Amino acid sequence: MSLSPDELINAAVSRSLISAEQVESLRLKAMRQRRPLVEVASHHARCPIVMLYCALAEQRGIPFIDLSTVTLDMNLVKRIPDALLKTRMVLPVADEGDEVLVATADPDDRGGLQNIARILGRPLRVALTDPDSLRETVKHVLAGQTAVHAAEDEDPVPICNRIFEQAYLRRASDIHLEAVPDGLRVRFRIDGRLQNYPTRIGQEMASSVISRMKVLSGLDIAEQRASQDGRFSFAAPGRDGATIDVRVATIPTRFGERITMRLLDSTATQLELGKIGMSDATLKRFRNMIQQPNGIVLMAGPTGSGKTSTLYAALEELNELHR
Repeated sequence: MSLSPDELINAAVSRSLISAEQVESLRLKAMRQRRPLVEVASHHARCPIVMLYCALAEQRGIPFIDLSTVTLDMNLVKRIPDALLKTRMVLPVADEGDEVLVATADPDDRGGLQNIARILGRPLRVALTDPDSLRETVKHVLAGQTAVHAAEDEDPVPICNRIFEQAYLRRASDIHLEAVPDGLRVRFRIDGRLQNYPTRIGQEMASSVISRMKVLSGLDIAEQRASQDGRFSFAAPGRDGATIDVRVATIPTRFGERITMRLLDSTATQLELGKIGMSDATLKRFRNMIQQPNGIVLMAGPTGSGKTSTLYAALEELNELHR
């Protein structure tokens, strides 16, 4: 039996990913649109499925595994019948001596876990992972691949669209497309730290994805030896009329072009200074500083810490007709 949507949503509320007030609104949207509650929460509350499962893992006190960051022990995987991998979606990850670490999207599937433990002949240490990445990993493992790659016959447009969607939903401040010997590695900067995107783009598709990004940015796709800068915007998933502005920079590297994209939420500039999280004392001091007729306010901090949002909120407060 798979995990219930309510259990995932409650875990997100307990970890402050979604507010209790938002839940009722999300339930109404799900009913009106006849869509699963988890899907609606992912798009409208910017809480992707991977974050819901991570929150549930924390709530239950079990580890969470990002399958894009681990190397599977194929000797263990090959001992599990293909049919069992497909139906139970339990994937052995690593040999830990007395135990075997396994990844599953349903830790309550006692039957499946017992079958895996019996085949491997050792007790299991269960870790939670999101079903989408687990499904993709199992599919590629059964196809004889050790890494998850985008299909080489797939159009680059949907690949790029998925990257943008996931970056937005995960609240990434930057997207990095890095040329590596076997294709493109995609990473998101979230809360100042780089995190891998589950799907790596193979060599055959890499040049098409790079060209697609350059076309969107208004760059010269034939120029591959010099750095270029551009920009474009895309519609924010699940938010009618909202757009995300993207600043793009390319640079040639040893294995091909590297692209770095900064994401700027156009609605973030509408924040009020009193609602961006400053303490009362800091807010009072900051407001006094920006009201001065001369001087300079220096804003510093790591990527994604809110520098741009704070400055735009300050400018919005100063934006009066008599000034």
